[in-house]
Amino acid sequence: MKILVLEYITGGGMVTESIPESLVREGAMMLNAVLTDLLQLPGIELVTFRDTGIPQAKWVNGEKSLEMILIGNQEAFHRSWHDLIQSCDVVWPIAPETDGILERLCDDVESRGKILLTSPSHVVRQTASKHCTQGLLAQHGISVVPTYRLSHSRIDLSPPWVVKPDDGVGCEGSFIVDCDEDLNRCCAEMDLETFVIQPLIEGQSLSLSVLFNRGKAVLLSSNRQCVDYSANSIHLTGCDVNAIEDIDGGFARLATQVAKAFSGLWGYAGIDLIVTEKDILVLEINPRLTTSYVGLSDALGINVAELILAGSEGTGDFGPIKPKNSRSVFISLKADNEHGH
Repeated sequence: MKILVLEYITGGGMVTESIPESLVREGAMMLNAVLTDLLQLPGIELVTFRDTGIPQAKWVNGEKSLEMILIGNQEAFHRSWHDLIQSCDVVWPIAPETDGILERLCDDVESRGKILLTSPSHVVRQTASKHCTQGLLAQHGISVVPTYRLSHSRIDLSPPWVVKPDDGVGCEGSFIVDCDEDLNRCCAEMDLETFVIQPLIEGQSLSLSVLFNRGKAVLLSSNRQCVDYSANSIHLTGCDVNAIEDIDGGFARLATQVAKAFSGLWGYAGIDLIVTEKDILVLEINPRLTTSYVGLSDALGINVAELILAGSEGTGDFGPIKPKNSRSVFISLKADNEHGH
């Protein structure tokens, strides 16, 4: 079986753009985690892309069953992407939802009748908008962080607020606004239809790593997110994978509720949460690999990529999942020179 794994940011999808180092680090870590898991499986040929302009990324290499396609320009990326979809059996795109990128990649795979190891394109489109996602979740009785388009004529929220791109990834482009004057300034300078505003809610920032199968959900881990709020900006600095025990089953029930609200979700996806003293609030849904995946195999003692691949070949059901161990694994997103001693 030949599998194409595309991590868009490090694989040449942004070859003409200036890429934040934080996104490069996250992308390289996710790519390496997936390739490492898949390389443990028999009968697998792997092919992936590498942007030649990102020398600082660390890569899995030295494996005979792994082919690395070097990408130096946009034309080479598009040509190689479309050619390799045709020549591979299975495709696993890892990309941001921003500007419809992940949706288009998934549609490319679907249109060629290849096996897609993530949610289908129409579900990616559904969940890409934070505003639309929160609306649908609320209709299904799920507690959410109130989310308005910045163009909303009357925002019934008290400051401080968080302003972010409606289809942004993680904390990228998010910032804190403390007063009406600053909010009015933002509104005068930004595209109001493409940004949303939310209250800055005090609570724990958590995420759930979940395997979805069209209306069903299997909770893999509950993770603590390390978020830095400084200079009115928001940065994810790390993730403690499998650090939170689901004592009363509340996180598993929430994952099932989300699966029923978005019945087309399939494979691995993440749910970002704010947990307060009174409630569990959904912040957003990520219909793709998240940084937490990097620590999952180590934390649980299982090969998550193997589960996803097996699910794609059969009924889509992942069957009983029996972790061999259960421990927390911390994934740092700081640059090497940012680490404390």
